[in-house]
Amino acid sequence: TGEHGAEHDPRSGFVNIWPDSDGVARSVRFRISETSFLRRLKRDEPARTNDPYMESLSARALRILGHADKIPEGEESFRFRYTSTGKEGDPAFAIVELDDLFAENYWNGNLKGGQFFKDKLVLVGPTGDIFHDTHLTPMADTQLPGPIIHLNIVNAALRGEFIRVGMLDVSVWIAGGALALAIALSWFVRSGIFRLVLSMAFAAVG
Repeated sequence: TGEHGAEHDPRSGFVNIWPDSDGVARSVRFRISETSFLRRLKRDEPARTNDPYMESLSARALRILGHADKIPEGEESFRFRYTSTGKEGDPAFAIVELDDLFAENYWNGNLKGGQFFKDKLVLVGPTGDIFHDTHLTPMADTQLPGPIIHLNIVNAALRGEFIRVGMLDVSVWIAGGALALAIALSWFVRSGIFRLVLSMAFAAVG
C-alpha cells in the first residue's frame, strides 16, 4: 500500500489516539488505511487493494527527525511505555505556556533567549481542559493532554520501548508460579525457617 493525493501531504498526520476497551490510552497506531479508518466510523467498507494510508503525527515527527527506521511496520497497534506526565518539575517534557513566549523576562531568563529549545523536539498543541483533548493513561490518576501522549509515543519509538503482549503473558505465568510455590511451601513445609530458606533459594535460582 502507499500514499496518494493531497490528503496524504507529508507535512500532515492524524492525531487520533484510540483507547483500549477500558478507556485507557495504552497503544498507538503509526499508520492507518482509509478502509480501516472508515470501519472505525462503523461503516461497512469492503477491503480494497492498493488502499492508501495516512501516517500518524508521531510517525511524521520521527520521519522528519530522520528516524524513519524507528517507525514500526503495518497498521497494528503497539503498546508503548510512558516516561513522563509533563507535570511541573518533570525533567523529561516541559510545558511552556504560549503567553510566556511573549514575556521578555521569561524569554530571556527561563528560555535563555530561545536556546532552551535548541536540539529539542517542540510540539505545539493544546493542554488546557477547555480543548477536551485529555485521555486516561496507565501512568497517572489524572488525564494527560494529547500532546504529552504524542511526545511519550515518539520517545518510546526512539528508545524502542514498546510493550509486547507476550511480555505480559510471561509476567502472569511468573506471578502464578510464585503463588503456587508459596502455597506448596506453606502446605508441605512446616518449619517457618526452612520455608524462608527454600524461598530465598528459589528466588536466587530464578
